[in-house]
Amino acid sequence: MFREPTKRLLWTGLAVILVIYGIFGANPSAKDYNDMKKLIISTTQAPAAIGPYSQAVEVGDFLFLSGQIPLDAEGKRVQGDIVVQTIQVLENIKAVLSAAGLSLNQVVKTTVYLTDMSDFAEMNRVYAEFFPERCPARTTVQVVNLPRGVAIEIEAIACKK
Repeated sequence: MFREPTKRLLWTGLAVILVIYGIFGANPSAKDYNDMKKLIISTTQAPAAIGPYSQAVEVGDFLFLSGQIPLDAEGKRVQGDIVVQTIQVLENIKAVLSAAGLSLNQVVKTTVYLTDMSDFAEMNRVYAEFFPERCPARTTVQVVNLPRGVAIEIEAIACKK
Protein backbone atom coordinates (compact mmCIF):
# COMPACT_ATOMS: atom_id res chain seq x y z
CA MET A 1 0.00 0.00 0.00
CA PHE A 2 2.75 2.48 1.02
CA ARG A 3 6.30 2.70 -0.28
CA GLU A 4 9.05 1.76 2.19
CA PRO A 5 10.21 5.38 2.94
CA THR A 6 6.59 6.38 3.57
CA LYS A 7 6.18 3.47 5.98
CA ARG A 8 9.32 4.57 7.85
CA LEU A 9 8.04 8.13 8.16
CA LEU A 10 4.70 6.84 9.42
CA TRP A 11 6.47 4.71 12.05
CA THR A 12 8.64 7.69 13.06
CA GLY A 13 5.49 9.79 13.48
CA LEU A 14 3.97 7.04 15.58
CA ALA A 15 7.10 6.92 17.75
CA VAL A 16 6.88 10.68 18.39
CA ILE A 17 3.20 10.34 19.28
CA LEU A 18 4.05 7.54 21.72
CA VAL A 19 6.79 9.65 23.32
CA ILE A 20 4.36 12.55 23.73
CA TYR A 21 1.75 10.10 25.04
CA GLY A 22 4.33 8.99 27.63
CA ILE A 23 4.98 12.59 28.68
CA PHE A 24 1.35 13.48 29.20
CA GLY A 25 0.05 10.11 30.42
CA ALA A 26 -2.84 8.00 29.29
CA ASN A 27 -5.66 10.51 29.81
CA PRO A 28 -4.27 14.02 29.80
CA SER A 29 -6.70 16.77 30.68
CA ALA A 30 -6.60 20.21 29.12
CA LYS A 31 -5.11 21.44 32.39
CA ASP A 32 -2.20 18.96 32.04
CA TYR A 33 -1.35 20.37 28.60
CA ASN A 34 -1.49 23.95 29.84
CA ASP A 35 0.61 23.19 32.93
CA MET A 36 3.34 21.43 30.94
CA LYS A 37 6.24 23.84 30.66
CA LYS A 38 7.81 24.25 27.23
CA LEU A 39 11.36 25.60 27.43
CA ILE A 40 13.04 26.85 24.25
CA ILE A 41 16.74 25.92 24.03
CA SER A 42 19.13 27.88 21.87
CA THR A 43 22.87 28.33 21.63
CA THR A 44 25.31 30.35 19.55
CA GLN A 45 27.55 27.25 19.43
CA ALA A 46 25.31 25.78 16.71
CA PRO A 47 23.74 27.41 13.66
CA ALA A 48 20.70 29.56 14.38
CA ALA A 49 17.37 28.32 13.11
CA ILE A 50 16.90 29.29 9.45
CA GLY A 51 13.12 29.43 9.76
CA PRO A 52 10.28 29.75 12.26
CA TYR A 53 11.42 26.98 14.61
CA SER A 54 13.64 26.47 17.67
CA GLN A 55 16.96 24.64 17.87
CA ALA A 56 15.37 22.51 20.59
CA VAL A 57 12.35 22.41 22.88
CA GLU A 58 12.36 20.87 26.35
CA VAL A 59 9.09 19.42 27.61
CA GLY A 60 9.11 17.45 30.84
CA ASP A 61 12.08 15.08 30.82
CA PHE A 62 12.43 15.18 27.03
CA LEU A 63 14.40 17.43 24.71
CA PHE A 64 13.27 17.54 21.08
CA LEU A 65 16.03 18.76 18.77
CA SER A 66 15.19 20.20 15.37
CA GLY A 67 16.99 18.70 12.43
CA GLN A 68 20.57 19.87 12.11
CA ILE A 69 22.28 20.26 8.76
CA PRO A 70 26.00 20.79 8.11
CA LEU A 71 26.25 24.49 8.83
CA ASP A 72 28.87 25.99 11.11
CA ALA A 73 27.91 28.15 14.09
CA GLU A 74 27.85 31.22 11.82
CA GLY A 75 25.38 29.54 9.49
CA LYS A 76 27.83 28.87 6.65
CA ARG A 77 27.46 25.59 4.78
CA VAL A 78 30.32 23.20 5.50
CA GLN A 79 31.88 21.93 2.29
CA GLY A 80 32.97 18.33 2.00
CA ASP A 81 31.87 14.76 1.57
CA ILE A 82 29.34 12.89 3.70
CA VAL A 83 31.97 12.25 6.40
CA VAL A 84 32.69 15.96 6.86
CA GLN A 85 28.99 16.82 6.74
CA THR A 86 28.01 14.09 9.24
CA ILE A 87 30.70 15.22 11.69
CA GLN A 88 29.42 18.82 11.52
CA VAL A 89 25.80 17.76 12.02
CA LEU A 90 26.67 15.64 15.07
CA GLU A 91 28.85 18.42 16.51
CA ASN A 92 25.86 20.77 16.12
CA ILE A 93 23.66 18.27 17.95
CA LYS A 94 26.25 18.03 20.74
CA ALA A 95 26.27 21.83 21.07
CA VAL A 96 22.48 22.07 21.34
CA LEU A 97 22.40 19.20 23.85
CA SER A 98 25.12 20.93 25.87
CA ALA A 99 23.07 24.13 25.98
CA ALA A 100 20.36 22.07 27.70
CA GLY A 101 22.87 20.45 30.08
CA LEU A 102 22.74 17.12 28.24
CA SER A 103 25.08 14.95 26.17
CA LEU A 104 24.91 12.40 23.38
CA ASN A 105 24.57 9.70 26.06
CA GLN A 106 21.04 10.93 26.72
CA VAL A 107 19.86 10.75 23.11
CA VAL A 108 17.15 8.09 22.82
CA LYS A 109 16.05 8.50 19.18
CA THR A 110 17.43 10.01 16.00
CA THR A 111 16.13 10.34 12.48
CA VAL A 112 18.71 10.62 9.72
CA TYR A 113 17.75 12.07 6.35
CA LEU A 114 20.12 11.35 3.44
CA THR A 115 19.79 12.59 -0.12
CA ASP A 116 21.74 9.55 -1.35
CA MET A 117 21.45 6.18 0.38
CA SER A 118 24.83 5.20 -1.07
CA ASP A 119 26.25 7.53 1.63
CA PHE A 120 24.78 5.29 4.34
CA ALA A 121 27.92 3.22 5.10
CA GLU A 122 30.17 6.26 5.56
CA MET A 123 27.53 8.15 7.55
CA ASN A 124 27.02 5.07 9.71
CA ARG A 125 30.77 4.77 10.39
CA VAL A 126 30.96 8.38 11.62
CA TYR A 127 27.69 8.06 13.54
CA ALA A 128 29.10 5.01 15.38
CA GLU A 129 32.09 7.10 16.53
CA PHE A 130 29.71 9.58 18.20
CA PHE A 131 27.49 6.84 19.65
CA PRO A 132 29.97 4.05 20.54
CA GLU A 133 27.79 2.49 23.28
CA ARG A 134 24.11 2.39 24.16
CA CYS A 135 23.13 3.67 20.73
CA PRO A 136 19.80 5.44 20.42
CA ALA A 137 16.97 4.07 18.32
CA ARG A 138 17.34 5.37 14.78
CA THR A 139 15.47 5.70 11.52
CA THR A 140 17.32 6.51 8.30
CA VAL A 141 15.46 7.57 5.18
CA GLN A 142 16.41 8.86 1.77
CA VAL A 143 14.84 12.14 0.73
CA VAL A 144 14.82 13.97 -2.57
CA ASN A 145 16.29 17.22 -1.26
CA LEU A 146 17.38 18.99 1.94
CA PRO A 147 17.74 22.68 2.82
CA ARG A 148 20.71 24.47 1.29
CA GLY A 149 21.47 21.46 -0.91
CA VAL A 150 23.19 19.49 1.86
CA ALA A 151 23.50 15.69 1.86
CA ILE A 152 22.38 14.98 5.44
CA GLU A 153 20.09 16.18 8.22
CA ILE A 154 19.67 14.59 11.66
CA GLU A 155 17.02 15.28 14.28
CA ALA A 156 17.10 13.85 17.79
CA ILE A 157 15.13 13.27 20.98
CA ALA A 158 16.95 13.13 24.31
CA CYS A 159 15.79 12.20 27.79
CA LYS A 160 17.04 13.89 30.97
CA LYS A 161 16.65 10.80 33.17
